[in-house]
Amino acid sequence: MSLLKLTVTFILSLSLSLFAEEPLPEISGWGVLFNSQHEITWESKAGTFSLTAPGPVHDLSIEIKRMNAPFVLQHKTGDFDITVRVDGEFSPGEKTLQVRTPYHGAGILLMADPYNYMRLERATLTNSSGQRHYANYEFRVNGKHQRFGKVTDFPLKPGLSTWFKVSRKGNEFITAIKQPGGDWVPLPNRSVSYPPNLNVGVAAVNVSTKSLTANFSEFQLTP
Repeated sequence: MSLLKLTVTFILSLSLSLFAEEPLPEISGWGVLFNSQHEITWESKAGTFSLTAPGPVHDLSIEIKRMNAPFVLQHKTGDFDITVRVDGEFSPGEKTLQVRTPYHGAGILLMADPYNYMRLERATLTNSSGQRHYANYEFRVNGKHQRFGKVTDFPLKPGLSTWFKVSRKGNEFITAIKQPGGDWVPLPNRSVSYPPNLNVGVAAVNVSTKSLTANFSEFQLTP
């Protein structure tokens, strides 16, 4: 097992049972893949990485004990900048959880442990108004959600590539989003007391009857 896999697995080891079966594949340039169950499919080639999260439920919501979405993470200490492009068809199927609307989402995941993590995703949900396309920004501290994403945060044009960026400066997390032809648009900064050691990468979340395949590219993690 490589140093990267040992590091990420150790940090999550206290709650690894929430995640996946062994083995945990290491994806060159991306990190360690969690939730590599046989129904999860993935592909990596030429700087791109795809994750498929089938229905009915592959979520990242510790408050309802649903932490089985596929994600790939690598270890990072201190300040950093992470950027990724997200593509795919985001069109959730029917409702599968009473406490959740049908949802497709994929993007950046920052995780200290299964109880402290942040999600910034290209998202589509279905409610009484129909399908809503937006940037979902939410985070948990000590197993409790501090912020749920809102469809009004940053509405997205459906079917277009979307870029996401998160910069960490101590306890400040600075986020920005853009779509083709536009500039980076910031979301409100968040101050969260996460530890210096984080696991960072990408995730695909599906709470619906219809499968989601998220395609990631142009991934950068600096310094």
